[in-house]
Amino acid sequence: MAMAVKAEEVRDYEVCGPPGMEEETYIPPKIAVREVSKVYTSKNKSFTALENISLEIRENEFISIVGPSGCGKSTLLKMLAGLEMPTQGKIWVEGDEVRGPGADRGMVFQAYTLFPWLTVADNIAFGLKLNGVPETRRREIVKKYLNLIGLERFANSYPKELSGGMKQRVAIARALANNPSVLLMDEPFGALDPQTKATMQELLLDIWRQERSTVVFITHDIEEAIFLSQRVYVMQSGPGRIVAEFKIDLPEQRNNDIKDTKAFINLKRKIVALIKN
Repeated sequence: MAMAVKAEEVRDYEVCGPPGMEEETYIPPKIAVREVSKVYTSKNKSFTALENISLEIRENEFISIVGPSGCGKSTLLKMLAGLEMPTQGKIWVEGDEVRGPGADRGMVFQAYTLFPWLTVADNIAFGLKLNGVPETRRREIVKKYLNLIGLERFANSYPKELSGGMKQRVAIARALANNPSVLLMDEPFGALDPQTKATMQELLLDIWRQERSTVVFITHDIEEAIFLSQRVYVMQSGPGRIVAEFKIDLPEQRNNDIKDTKAFINLKRKIVALIKN
């Protein structure tokens, strides 16, 4: 579970605002990662998966992390979720140091991870029931998210009756139903065909605009990262490290046509060049 940060630790990252900004005017980030490294050791051998990672994510921000396979993107996300601990460095979410999983962070994986014996509605309600939310309130929340993902007619269907895109909609709704402070997404559309993937990207943006969750999205798809995000962090491997950060100056209201614009294509070229180096 998350633990409160000591006052001196809060000071370490709260004063890291732009040069010249007074401390009292600086708004602490929703997520702060400070000098995080991850080293795996086995049979007297060690492998550095991540080295000296630092980043900040603001309230309600949608950021993506891209990079080649093996650069540690998913490892970083697991540490944000509290599923793995840093070898060195620290991570804070809303001022609390991450020491393990918590209800403040929801996670969506590439694999749909739905319970096959439960209906769509019951899958969405699973965490709510576990947390003791009254049945009447559970029904209200499930109805809201069924409407949000456009699967009202499939409330009583089972996962085996759904397409891949529909399953991932349910997985997203299940995560959001628990009202997490942060939504962590690990290549959630990686297994989808291109047309379904494009549809899901637009749906996710619509959901984010309505819910205003703070989203950290891992992908190897550079177009996807640019399309979805307000900022993109670029990683390289050997060991995994952040080499660049891009602010995405595109309209918040986006559809897939924006991928053909000059601004979008130029940004994609810059990121591709960095990853290839």
